Amino acid sequence: MSEEKKIEINLEEIAQLQNSLSPPQGAFAFQILLKLRLPNPRYEIHDGEKKLVVDFPVHISPSTKELPNLALTSQAIIFKKPVQINVVWGAGHPNTKILQFLMLRSVFESECSITMLAEQLDLRYCTFQNFKLVNSEIDYLSLEESKIQGVAEFSAKGNDNVLTTCNFKRTEFNGGAKFKKLPFRGGVDFKEAKLTNCDFTKTKFEDEADFKEAKFYGENIFEYTQFNERGAFKGAYFDSNPVFNKLILGSESQMYFSQLNKNSKPIDRFTIRDTIINGRLDLDDNNITILDMKGSVVAGTLSRVQFSNIACANWETACILKNEELKRNNIIKALEYKAEEKNLYICKNGSEQFSLWLSWISNNHGQSWKRGVGFTLVVWLLFFTLFYLSLLGMNDASTLYYKVFKQDLNFNSYISLMIQYLSPTDYQMLADYIQNTPNKLLEWIVKFSGICFYLLGKALVPYGIYEVVQAFRKFNKID
Repeated sequence: MSEEKKIEINLEEIAQLQNSLSPPQGAFAFQILLKLRLPNPRYEIHDGEKKLVVDFPVHISPSTKELPNLALTSQAIIFKKPVQINVVWGAGHPNTKILQFLMLRSVFESECSITMLAEQLDLRYCTFQNFKLVNSEIDYLSLEESKIQGVAEFSAKGNDNVLTTCNFKRTEFNGGAKFKKLPFRGGVDFKEAKLTNCDFTKTKFEDEADFKEAKFYGENIFEYTQFNERGAFKGAYFDSNPVFNKLILGSESQMYFSQLNKNSKPIDRFTIRDTIINGRLDLDDNNITILDMKGSVVAGTLSRVQFSNIACANWETACILKNEELKRNNIIKALEYKAEEKNLYICKNGSEQFSLWLSWISNNHGQSWKRGVGFTLVVWLLFFTLFYLSLLGMNDASTLYYKVFKQDLNFNSYISLMIQYLSPTDYQMLADYIQNTPNKLLEWIVKFSGICFYLLGKALVPYGIYEVVQAFRKFNKID
């Protein structure tokens, strides 16, 4: 089988033709050469526009000469086979960049691979199957309103790209994009872009990164991602739970996560874990159900979290928000987060957690004096009544039974003894109760239960009173 024909075009050929033509035509020297190499040029209508069809692989080969003023322009081409573009120079000119490479409104139905040193690479309004940028240094890259259906690869093993200013406004990354370890030295614009399964692990944004109103689908990874200046996600939409772990934020960084999923389905869980938050972090006005900031430290400023319907994923998150409200001297809001912090901490095992649970049930960690009063009344009535019933359950005639209950089993007697039970120093009822020794196992069980009920009530009633007092003092102290 014969080898498939390939269209080879050298940069020097393009430069020679460009210099021989007048400026308007010379700018299209690459497209003119490409058409001349086609045996039978043909056209197709795509998106309402007549476009030249190239049915062969295309390879733009590098030059051995320095061509810094070279500007390549083409538009409205459909490439059916792979396209490989090498705009670099020989070993003697490693850092010289061409002026401009424009390829607008074109369709790449196979892979497009680019290695380039350029001041400007403009690929607006194009459609790619697979896109690869390899070992390139570009001052300005634009893929505005382009669509990449397959994988977009900006970083990989052995790939050393350096990009400065990038325009990905309304770009669609439909099949995943690899930005891993990629340094962006200038501003990057992802406004209104569509990002599906994109990897920003260890990506470095040295200037502003603008993701305003971008739409994220699938699993988009932001881990060890570095933001030195402004990272704006205002109005962004996340189809699944966003995870920002171990971010590296500069001292002047400003991270804006506001109005996320506004007027859309809520984000179940928003995660910023293990991050030292320098500068400013904005989390206002979001449609989020659960916030998770476990392991993060706020060294700068966390904007006020003004969403009453958002829950903390863990006690560490509640503690962070509590401390931020304390910085603002907002004691009431801080107390709410303190209560939530303790409620979440209860989920762990141990005696300390039992103590926190008891604090929650008795006065909601100092938040509710009404709950404290209710707790005191319930334990008073419950444990005295259980003790009283244990007396009635004794089958033998104890001294206390004949002295107190045989003639006085009525409501007045019950009330009188219940009030007597409130006295923290009066244990006469218990002393009378334990005088006689039971004869049967059941009687032993009943008597032992009665003693336990009596002592528990005696301990919990004063505790309830103390918790009521603590709830009234909630505005004076918080730790």
